[in-house]
Amino acid sequence: MLLNVFLCSVLCGCQGNIRGDDIPHEISVAEVEVDSGHVDSAISRLRKIQKKYPRNVEILLQLANVHESAGRYEAAVQLYKNTINLEPTSRIAQVGLGKLYMKKENDRAVEIFKNLYQKYPKDFDILNDYGVSLDGSGRYSEAQAIYRRAIELDPAQVSAVVNLSLSLAFSGEFKAAINFIEPYAETSETSSRARQDYALILVGDGQRQRAMRVLENIEPSEDVIRAINEMSKFWTYFSGKSKAIYDGVHHG
Repeated sequence: MLLNVFLCSVLCGCQGNIRGDDIPHEISVAEVEVDSGHVDSAISRLRKIQKKYPRNVEILLQLANVHESAGRYEAAVQLYKNTINLEPTSRIAQVGLGKLYMKKENDRAVEIFKNLYQKYPKDFDILNDYGVSLDGSGRYSEAQAIYRRAIELDPAQVSAVVNLSLSLAFSGEFKAAINFIEPYAETSETSSRARQDYALILVGDGQRQRAMRVLENIEPSEDVIRAINEMSKFWTYFSGKSKAIYDGVHHG
């Protein structure tokens, strides 16, 4: 969260008479309160300083982050909107709102990331998020084209590779998905998350034993069968029309 605050001060022009020296301290204290489970106390602290600096964007962003982390969807949406009203060029607020919309109103997320992509066609993270939103709407071919552009921009970023592989699997192209992700997922540098997604794709292709061998390298043996069963349930209930099924699968 503090990274967002710092970027805001650099990118969003949150300076001048709307910025006070006490803001960083109050935001830091609020972060500690959130980490300690005292969300309401953090919100109260941030609201108090917001009254002192009502046009300060970094406070609004922090409030949006806190509400989002607490699962307060509507409040977080409104705070991101308020931020954008104050600072229409705030990429942080637009991305935050887009990612939030992915959870319940994915069509709106698609529109936000489409507009961001048009403004920043060479921003890897925006391309990746745009692809995720398209996947969430079942627009797999479009998503795959976007992921490929992201990979062309930065081949070293594994997230777009994994997301492209997942998208291929979602569209029923399991062999292509496996061929694409396998070289990345089997390297020692690859994250456990990427290997879990590799196993998920293998399960979708009916290769449970192979998926178990992948997971045995990253999870305790007693958890492997449970994980495989959960992955089987994913594909059993998978529907391109259901956004909820995607939660936690894609890489941001």
